[in-house]
Amino acid sequence: MTRQQSKLAPQVRRAAEYVLGTPAAVGTLSMRKLAGEAGVPPTTLPRLASAFGYETYDSFRAVFQRHLREQADGYGAQAGQLQEMQAAGKPAALLDEFRRASISNIQQTFASLNPDEVEQITNALQQARRVYVVGMQASYTAASYFHYIGTMACGNWTIVDSRTGNVSEAIVDMGPEDVLVAIAMPPSAREAIVVAEFAKQRGTKIVGVTSSRVSPLAARSDHILLVAMQSPQFFESYVTTILILEILVGFIVATGSKEVIENITRVEACRRALGEYWEGE
Repeated sequence: MTRQQSKLAPQVRRAAEYVLGTPAAVGTLSMRKLAGEAGVPPTTLPRLASAFGYETYDSFRAVFQRHLREQADGYGAQAGQLQEMQAAGKPAALLDEFRRASISNIQQTFASLNPDEVEQITNALQQARRVYVVGMQASYTAASYFHYIGTMACGNWTIVDSRTGNVSEAIVDMGPEDVLVAIAMPPSAREAIVVAEFAKQRGTKIVGVTSSRVSPLAARSDHILLVAMQSPQFFESYVTTILILEILVGFIVATGSKEVIENITRVEACRRALGEYWEGE
């Protein structure tokens, strides 16, 4: 449950805690049965759906049902569908599916963005003592890219990288003056959620980049940036995840001081001095 949701009415809060603790129940139980399991009246669940930003309980429940179907099918089944389409001699149709999915994802992601919240997140990142970035498994590449360009503008960013075995060392000093940007898509990488939970206990502000308001990362975040990830590929698309992260860095630079420009210039000059760029013929 997000810290904003802790202000909900007691029955709605109880329902939220149950739903986030047993998400599979939402997709499989009737509303009346689920309410009984959660110990709340059935009328509480539509109120819960509204608190999460859904117009109806059915649209809220559909998110959980979709996740259940995707987990049941698995990546292998989706890969098989790709091969069936190609075997049918439809490369143009397959290419068009990628185009439509990408455009739709971008449109949905922008539609979910709240300019005021983007401004709040930007301010928090600029004012933080230290910005921590975490993304594991498939999200690691996005986290690494975000850290790479963010560090050029700001010198106080740290990436939490389990591959080097230094997770505890990286976050040991995390506290209320810091911000954690966490990237995790259902089914969420366990290590990313563990880091987010640690940050929550330390009072660190958490910005969650995820694809669902009912993901375990969203439940621990102060700010949620939603990305649409539908793809004809067997794996989810990370196009909009990269887009969201680029937007954040863009806002940091656009609203930052001259020091940001100086940082970028200094880092680039250092890389050139060390010969990190190819400058031969």
